[in-house]
Amino acid sequence: MVANPKTDPIPLLISLLDTTWDVANTSGVKPIVVDGGGGRKFRREAQGLITVYQGGPVRRESLVVRGDFKFHWEPVVAHVNANSRTKQHELLKEVERILNLKRKDPDGYWDWMEDLGETPVADYPEWYSTKVNVEFIANSIAVAE
Repeated sequence: MVANPKTDPIPLLISLLDTTWDVANTSGVKPIVVDGGGGRKFRREAQGLITVYQGGPVRRESLVVRGDFKFHWEPVVAHVNANSRTKQHELLKEVERILNLKRKDPDGYWDWMEDLGETPVADYPEWYSTKVNVEFIANSIAVAE
């Protein structure tokens, strides 16, 4: 049994955003933060909406000669939505602040969170949407048996 069993990075990121959010940085409001799995539709919320989901393939690589240990990389997306450009910028700055604050050792399994930047996906009147790409990294994890 691994000393620190693998944690799912999606609920981990949701928890980090939810518990570390500082409403003083976002005009006194906190967005709704939800798990985007399962294909559920969510309403557009005035305070903003952040949907967290799997961002692509999980990579594993053995970086030692014997191959006993692996590095794990798991991409996650925090899809940030707001009803104004001003609110969107506030939310994105707060997400970045939290990623910077928690990037080292986000929990007992993951050693690092890498902020891979953001991709704007919608810029419409009353609806702004940007995907923040995050990669969770774990080093020296024993190979699964």
